[in-house]
Amino acid sequence: MNSYFVTVMVSSLRVLLCHLVSALGLLLLPTVLGATPVCAPTPEGMVAWWRAESNTWDSVNLNDAVLPGSPPTPYLFTNGKVGAAFLLGRNLTVPASDELNVGDGEGLTVEGWVKPDSLAGYHPLIEWNDGKDNVGAGLMLNYTCLEGWLTDTNAASVRRVVFSSPPGVLTNAGWQHVALMFDKTAGVATLFVNGSAVARTNVGAFQPQTQAPVCLGYRPSGTYSGSTFRGGLDEMTIYNHALSPEEVQAIVAADEAGKCLPPPPLCALPPSDFVAWWRGESNVLDSVNGSHGDMAQSLVYAAGPVGAGFMLNSGYVRVPASSTLDLGKQSGFAVEGWARHSSVLIFGGIVKILEWRGGTTTQGVSLYWNYSAFSPPAPSPVGRSFSPALEANLVDTEGLGHVIRSGTNLITFARSFVLSSCAGEEGQAAARMGVEALQQRRQGLP
Repeated sequence: MNSYFVTVMVSSLRVLLCHLVSALGLLLLPTVLGATPVCAPTPEGMVAWWRAESNTWDSVNLNDAVLPGSPPTPYLFTNGKVGAAFLLGRNLTVPASDELNVGDGEGLTVEGWVKPDSLAGYHPLIEWNDGKDNVGAGLMLNYTCLEGWLTDTNAASVRRVVFSSPPGVLTNAGWQHVALMFDKTAGVATLFVNGSAVARTNVGAFQPQTQAPVCLGYRPSGTYSGSTFRGGLDEMTIYNHALSPEEVQAIVAADEAGKCLPPPPLCALPPSDFVAWWRGESNVLDSVNGSHGDMAQSLVYAAGPVGAGFMLNSGYVRVPASSTLDLGKQSGFAVEGWARHSSVLIFGGIVKILEWRGGTTTQGVSLYWNYSAFSPPAPSPVGRSFSPALEANLVDTEGLGHVIRSGTNLITFARSFVLSSCAGEEGQAAARMGVEALQQRRQGLP
């Protein structure tokens, strides 16, 4: 018992000290704990951070990576430089988003740790790729050289820049830190390996094309199309400006301590008039009014955005009818929660999330994904994730249904999101707080 208590306290102390270091910009912990590495202060301007801690989540803006055709598996991960890491040999794609479109801003930085299985050939690490032969910005291993790629599609004629380090700067003997930085004001792009600049080029007035999906570990189009990276990829991070050399060096010096995590977020205050709350903490209990599930078919549990969650592949949870759940005569109601579709996409099908159901027909309310709401595009080498519509079917007492549909592309495959049909500002505010809390909480998840 005492041993467990001491372990928890030491872990908490280290995290707390890292937070203080991040806030003060000081590196004092080695003085206290000897050679123990200290987390690096997190640079400003971070827009995406794939920590690869046994998931494909982005810890900043919910730009999750997608493994086309199947959910993440344990075989996708390995021991990393900082905790776990991606073990790539399969394609990971991050759908395009406003946050990732950093080309319109002051510049960009892409940095992270790599451990290649082999250095023979061409191995893309991370890049924006539009599927039309344009690598907006990216990093590639060219045998023992590190290459930076930049493409500007805004001019009348497309401008492409490829620049490289000297041979021999990379090995496959262990983890190495790599970075591409582009300072738009100066018009200069720089490559770093283990905190040292290994290549630099002046590109002048230039706007990298970053409106495309981000590809991790493979190149879907362009020169060396179809090439892949095999090995470990860890802590890949994108920023909306060029980091300073000192900031990159601090990340390298932090070693396995990595970048400092922000303090854990405060939980969102629940709105009033809760009538049921199924938290999925390895049980089917209602935490509010005793509307517990009385039947669970093929139900398992897995890590969720908040603690554990239901893993519903082919199963379901049934909750008996009650006066507490009979909300149709009230002034309104709200249904919200987190869901993550992690099975193979179902084209032309319906995936139910929650419904009031009596016998074989839906009675009242149904919330579901509708894959019939769109026609799937032709197969894309970029591996874009398909987006179903989110629909709610409200059936009145006369059996008439009223369907509310989101636009397609609102929700992307394998992305966490909040489901909300909130009545009133209080419910809507709670849903927004839930999204913000998850974004922050992800940064501190193990």
